[in-house]
Amino acid sequence: MMLLVLISLLAVAMTGLASIELRRSGSADHLTTARDNARLALMQALAQLQKTAGPDQRITAGAELLAKDDKEAETFANPHWTGVWRSTQADGTSFFTRN
Repeated sequence: MMLLVLISLLAVAMTGLASIELRRSGSADHLTTARDNARLALMQALAQLQKTAGPDQRITAGAELLAKDDKEAETFANPHWTGVWRSTQADGTSFFTRN
């Protein structure tokens, strides 16, 4: 009788351990899927930015670049918008000078 109780207790313990391991592996799978989805979304966002901004001769910056100071930047209706500017003048020369 005592042996039967011990075997039953061992079976219940093993079932509980298997259940915990199964849940843990499921959580790891979800975490891996979430990371993969985040990486894919980041790559798609970068591709969209490159497509929209155009050739590499363009410069992008946030809307806060246009503010004179931090207080003015706080008043912007769309502070997270990104602007795109040419890096060359109309004649094709660069706005930047190199020393």
